Amino acid sequence: MKLSVSQLKTYNASPAKWAGFYILWIKEKIENDALWLWQIAENWLVTGQDDYSILENANIQDMEKTIEQYDIIKHNAKWLEIPKWVAQYKTEWVLLWQMWVWYIDIITEDEVIDIKTSQYLTNPETTSPNMWSWLSSYDEYALQLWVYMKLTGRSRGKIIEVSKHKYKDERNSNQILEFVMSDEWDKAMTDKRQPIVDEMVALYNKHK
Repeated sequence: MKLSVSQLKTYNASPAKWAGFYILWIKEKIENDALWLWQIAENWLVTGQDDYSILENANIQDMEKTIEQYDIIKHNAKWLEIPKWVAQYKTEWVLLWQMWVWYIDIITEDEVIDIKTSQYLTNPETTSPNMWSWLSSYDEYALQLWVYMKLTGRSRGKIIEVSKHKYKDERNSNQILEFVMSDEWDKAMTDKRQPIVDEMVALYNKHK
């Protein structure tokens, strides 16, 4: 059994959905233009190059809107300085007594960086959960970077968030959210997530 941040978020929202996906392997076929938008946007953010071939074989429902949002993301990110280090770094290691595997967008000598696009920029003070993970966006980011930092031994993490909304004030079009590993934060995250991982493992072993 190998875990990922996505699995943990899915389980947090719905253990039944997680079991369907990762034990019974029942996959929902969801047409989602946002996925293809993310892929072409991430490529541009990391490489600085347009690669429209990503969209050629995609089943895009609204190509005009997808391209429009892609152009907005590029506009909103044009002043960002994104480190050109190792990109799409595969990490596979033990955390909370289980093997985890995932790809990190960017990893440097001392930090991990993940790139996100969102309709509106995340407010760290907002605690309202979303339907996908039953966590707030900021708590999702904290969970993701905590896992990445633990798996790689890095002490710092950043979320580079770029809006798909064209703000009137260009200064509000992107933001960098920083996280620093500390003993207190590590203990709080471990205490909160270890019981959930234990539940997932028990469910998996019972029904696999």
